Amino acid sequence: MVNWDNKKYKQECDKLFSRYIRMRDGECKIRGLDNIPCIGGLEAMHIIRRGKLRLRYDVNNGLAGCHNHHSYYTNHPYLWRDLMQKEFSKRYYLIRQNEERLKTYIDWEDTARSLAILVGDLRSSFVNEPC
Repeated sequence: MVNWDNKKYKQECDKLFSRYIRMRDGECKIRGLDNIPCIGGLEAMHIIRRGKLRLRYDVNNGLAGCHNHHSYYTNHPYLWRDLMQKEFSKRYYLIRQNEERLKTYIDWEDTARSLAILVGDLRSSFVNEPC
């Protein structure tokens, strides 16, 4: 039986995570690291696949990428892993080390609230940033 409240919060968490990563990074972080051209809008990508729920909303596990890079590496996961290990090695291995310490149970409402706060904090840092 589907818990519709959890489904609603999970969808909200996905939206907030994506918004935060795209706002934080502001550009495709893969641009120039390979021969694939940047095409399409900015999307949130997971360094370690999003199917690992305990890492899905860890903002350290996110990078902004264009649609073309996101699509290509979603379909070539081994190439993605190799690229992450090479170009983002510190972050990749730190996430792997911390993975076991993260809880497996997700409180969807709390996660959505935390992500909303991060997005709000990032928005206000842009507003309050001196010219």
